[in-house]
Amino acid sequence: MKAQPNSETTQVGHTKTSYIKAFEKAVINSNKKTGLTVLDYGAGKGHGTQILNEHYETFRAFSFEPTPKNWVPSFIDSDHIANSTMDVVICLNVLNVLEPELRDQVVLDIVSKLKDGGVACIGVRGYRDDVDTVKNYEEADEHNAVWINKSVGKVYQKGFDGTELSDYLTDLLGDKVTSVVQNNSFCKKGAIITK
Repeated sequence: MKAQPNSETTQVGHTKTSYIKAFEKAVINSNKKTGLTVLDYGAGKGHGTQILNEHYETFRAFSFEPTPKNWVPSFIDSDHIANSTMDVVICLNVLNVLEPELRDQVVLDIVSKLKDGGVACIGVRGYRDDVDTVKNYEEADEHNAVWINKSVGKVYQKGFDGTELSDYLTDLLGDKVTSVVQNNSFCKKGAIITK
């Protein structure tokens, strides 16, 4: 999987509550309650993985981050993560910084890492969450998407509204999964995928 240019500029460390809530939603929706294999997909600076490993003692969370800065994730290439090995995949605030083609690849890759019956919690920012805080941006071709001008270059940001995330995931994944359910209790806009 190719790294997104400038993706490290979107990595934040204040997501403790979101990770814990996402993990708990995943466990509720999973058939397995202990000994879970958990992957933090697009782990940013590794804060979520660290939070999960410190907060829960019955499993070990692994991290995948293609553009790590000042830390070493479990994986920097998703091809090194075997398919059908994860009970839970958590992916927070990643899809909203990816252009459509790469976003599709990432979602398909996430589902490929899940075991049958595995659960993925996908969370994204809501419509215009970042755009309303900056003045220097250009509208992108995609609905609710912009290019934010930062000192490191342009950063893509897609806002999701209503049921747009779960509708997108359902359309893309079709019969590759058993369900996609909109769930905003762990992120501005979230969905739970069961394989």
